[in-house]
Amino acid sequence: ELSPNSPLFYEYIPTYYGDVSTWVNTTIINLQANTWDADINMIPLSSASSGSGIISGHVSKEVDYKDEYGPVPNVMIILLDQNDIVLEYILTDEEGYFGFENIGFGSYKIMVEVIGKYSTPVKITLDEDNPAVEDLNFIITGDNITLSIYENLPEYIAEIGNIYPNPVVTEAYLQYSMNESKTVEVTLVNIMGQVIYNYTERSTQGLNTLNINTHVIEYGMYYIYLNFNNSYTTVRKFVKTK
Repeated sequence: ELSPNSPLFYEYIPTYYGDVSTWVNTTIINLQANTWDADINMIPLSSASSGSGIISGHVSKEVDYKDEYGPVPNVMIILLDQNDIVLEYILTDEEGYFGFENIGFGSYKIMVEVIGKYSTPVKITLDEDNPAVEDLNFIITGDNITLSIYENLPEYIAEIGNIYPNPVVTEAYLQYSMNESKTVEVTLVNIMGQVIYNYTERSTQGLNTLNINTHVIEYGMYYIYLNFNNSYTTVRKFVKTK
């Protein structure tokens, strides 16, 4: 990591051994008596095209294991393109706020990077119909970083339920109600951030039911990400058990 006083500070992202930008992908160093070849090649920053787009939000964490949340400053937020090229990064301020402003329309990913916390990139598409996504609220709980369960739903979504039953044995369901028909991208991710499956379907106006087949996946914790119309993403957590 470069010092803020370095003239190259704004040209590279803090980089882990293995020349990667996230801790979960880093290569472990087995220290010997003398280790001289553990070089790190810093990842240069690209940049998002300029425009009127905005992506912003907050990062919070649970306070004293209560149903209360407080802001988390100095958390690194990474902006990537759809090919996982790092464009920019910023740190949350004292209120846990972050914002990428004046960026061009297009498809992006937002990654919250905290060592020891598992996080999955959130996909966002900015266009003339959706020029700004300003309500991304990330919550740090235990070993994970997820989108907040406290949601400010867009007008075309009436309600999003929770996964049931939970814990899950072989099959689970998630119901959501739409005021308008929209595309929905469904992504199942394990606790390591690995994508188990991903597909897109068309929702209908009214009640929709998502069927989650868990028969063949291993025991453990999983996340279902729903991305509506390439503009709004929500997440639900469940546990696969016997």
